[in-house]
Amino acid sequence: MKENQRVEWKESWRDDCLKWISGFANGEGGMLVIGRNDAGGVVGVKDARKLLADLPNKIRDALGIIVDVRLKKSRSREYLKIKTPAYSNPISYHGEFYYRTGSTNQALKGASLVRFLLRKQGRTWDSVPMPRVGLRQLSRTAFATFRKLARQGLRNDATLQREPIPSLLDKLNLLEGKLLKRAAVLLFHAEPERFVTGACAFFRAGQVETWGRGIQRIFEACEAQGSPRPVIRCEARDIWIDFPFAPEHLAAVGDRPTGDAPGARTKEKTKEKTKENIGRKTKEKTGDKLQRCMREHPTASTAELAESLGLSRMGIEWQIRRLKRLGLVIRVGPDKGGHWDVFPFSGTTTPETRDRRVPK
Repeated sequence: MKENQRVEWKESWRDDCLKWISGFANGEGGMLVIGRNDAGGVVGVKDARKLLADLPNKIRDALGIIVDVRLKKSRSREYLKIKTPAYSNPISYHGEFYYRTGSTNQALKGASLVRFLLRKQGRTWDSVPMPRVGLRQLSRTAFATFRKLARQGLRNDATLQREPIPSLLDKLNLLEGKLLKRAAVLLFHAEPERFVTGACAFFRAGQVETWGRGIQRIFEACEAQGSPRPVIRCEARDIWIDFPFAPEHLAAVGDRPTGDAPGARTKEKTKEKTKENIGRKTKEKTGDKLQRCMREHPTASTAELAESLGLSRMGIEWQIRRLKRLGLVIRVGPDKGGHWDVFPFSGTTTPETRDRRVPK
């Protein structure tokens, strides 16, 4: 047996071994072996029988827990095994908390200590009650905004829209008895920084913006570089920001989508029309090459197609999406191990003709 998350070896007993017992109790439990060296060899303990009688009481008095202490023998050398179970409540040694992780014993401090103590209580940081904040201090505007957004997202029923604020908070699991949880203050108080300090420290360090200007700064940076304005879209619980390529880049690699990218402008209409025509021809030519490559190599992966045609991974994925929308290709099976079905182009494509091309 080697040292691991649940096993620690010590050649002799010292009172700071209580730190390791505390760490096992706060973690998953474990075994402290007294009388083994770092290599795992049994060196024995001279006063093993005395420790057998003394240690259970010493550990109980210092840590407030009961452990199993057993006397073992190997080739006339006696040693001890101290088995510590995992405890649901936090166990401290001289006011400090230790936690066994891997083959190390960590002293918990700061944020890690807070998380540990909350977890032992079955809590999370945002579920802690806030006795200094009452219902009347919450913002009615914030509640109105919440109801509006919930209604638009179809994420609550009509009855919740008419619920009184106390009942609404209770159904959202934001109350503990009559006390507001920290999450309720963060969501619905007009000035949560008065009670939950720290979003200011990040601001001073330049990590966040007080007024939430992050997206606006992204737009400004793109415009400063002459890039198209990003497009924001919402899908389920996620927010996506799409960064379109500049039209000049798309025309060069044959990945330009139909129509001009958002924010793209040219001063001369003739130049704009010329670029548009060049982009369309390049796109059609690339699409033809891609279809031919798919016919010749039906089992090729997306990465292999991109390498064969000299396109970027993003460029080839855009081309494939375009051909799929036109009903010209489908992928049967996964990217690796599947194959491409390529259909002839009839000149015009409608949902009806596309459906006829794709096998059921």
